Amino acid sequence: MPGTLPQVQRWYQDGAVPAGTGINAATPSLRSEYPDADEEELEFLATKAAEEASTIVAMTSGQRRATIAVDVAGDDTQPVAGGLTSLSLRADVPLPAWAAVFIDDLEWYAVDEIAHLE
Repeated sequence: MPGTLPQVQRWYQDGAVPAGTGINAATPSLRSEYPDADEEELEFLATKAAEEASTIVAMTSGQRRATIAVDVAGDDTQPVAGGLTSLSLRADVPLPAWAAVFIDDLEWYAVDEIAHLE
């Protein structure tokens, strides 16, 4: 899911990404657009879409971009018009579902490092 570093740190302090947040995922639309792609390729495409979205937010806010990799059940999302990978969260995503965070040029950090990033 795309964001900025301050936003991700706020979510981290709150213990979850809130419902209603826009995310990017390997959606049915993405799967139909790339029928020969495997799961890893689809996740890569969704990550690139999240990276692009976080770049736009970072450019307009002047903050560092951040992308969080999370595990979300399909029932906890709903489609959003306008993108092959676009979804919205129906439920909060608690910290245990966070896998990693990528900052700026996709530097990888463990979730427990978020509080120490500047």
